[in-house]
Amino acid sequence: MNNRSRAASAAYLYEDEEDEEEVDAAPPRQPANATAPAPRKPEPPVPKPAAPAAPPAPPKEPPKEYSKVSAPLALKDLAGACDKGTTCFTNDYCKVEKEPGCTSYRTRIDTDLFEGEQLMVFRDKENEKKGGNGKYQAPLFEGKARLFVFQMQGKFKRKPNGPIYFQSSVTDDSKSMGMFSTRLAKLVSSFAGAAIPKADLKMDLKNAPGKPMGVMAKIDPSWIAIMKDPAGKEPWELGQRLPNYKDCQVQCGENVGALENPDLSATYTIEYYTANLDFKNWQITGIKVMPAAGLDNFFPQFPHVKKTTAIACCFRERVSADDDFQVKPKQSKQFGGYLLVNKP
Repeated sequence: MNNRSRAASAAYLYEDEEDEEEVDAAPPRQPANATAPAPRKPEPPVPKPAAPAAPPAPPKEPPKEYSKVSAPLALKDLAGACDKGTTCFTNDYCKVEKEPGCTSYRTRIDTDLFEGEQLMVFRDKENEKKGGNGKYQAPLFEGKARLFVFQMQGKFKRKPNGPIYFQSSVTDDSKSMGMFSTRLAKLVSSFAGAAIPKADLKMDLKNAPGKPMGVMAKIDPSWIAIMKDPAGKEPWELGQRLPNYKDCQVQCGENVGALENPDLSATYTIEYYTANLDFKNWQITGIKVMPAAGLDNFFPQFPHVKKTTAIACCFRERVSADDDFQVKPKQSKQFGGYLLVNKP
């Protein structure tokens, strides 16, 4: 092959490569009579999945109903506030009205030591079949001999500075008991001390300024029901009787003692009840070694209202013997309590 032929062959190969590249890059030819393709319809937008429905809001708990409580009364106004029978006051002389349909009193507690609520119920045995105990007949009294129930529930704001005691005192620090009443009181004390040996029962029948006669008992799971509900657990329903003492200890998972070292995040429910104190009829009853006796035999006159007798009770921390039996313990040392005044 001569040089010219070689050049022509090379040109042919070169042009063929170019043609192939052009054919590949060019769009395909359409016949003369072909119609243009219809424009492509846009696809409808894909609907977004609906957001999941919000869970229904939990039903709102009905607001708690409490007894009506007056403003603190001046001493001169206490006589006009006392009803016939037993009238309930707070320890700073606010009158507490009964709940409708029963002889019960339910109020808030907010002291330096404790925050919560308290409930005190007197059993009305005479009108029990007529519904005299109202909403508390079934949960507190049905099948039980108790005549008086005192419940408290809430949280400690701080660690107590000593064990918690239940204190009950008369209100006149200038009065003492007669010989007969003293013997009765000592008899009752002996009976109670034997029944609740871990209560460290203290009775003072010698009046002193600011310290009228009274009795104190250290709370202990062996004689008073105490329920502990840790944070996050629904507390016991106030107004329902607690399990027996042993079952309360099992449910607490520990012996809470006299609550000297409480869990500040837990809710505590305390229940004291007795079949021997009938505050509705103002008498002590049910003790085998003595007949029923009116509380007027033990309590001197309430100093602020003529022809009445009274008793003040509260739960409080005990720091030392110096403040034992104070008729009005400092607010910082107590949590809850009531003053009961009886007018025949």
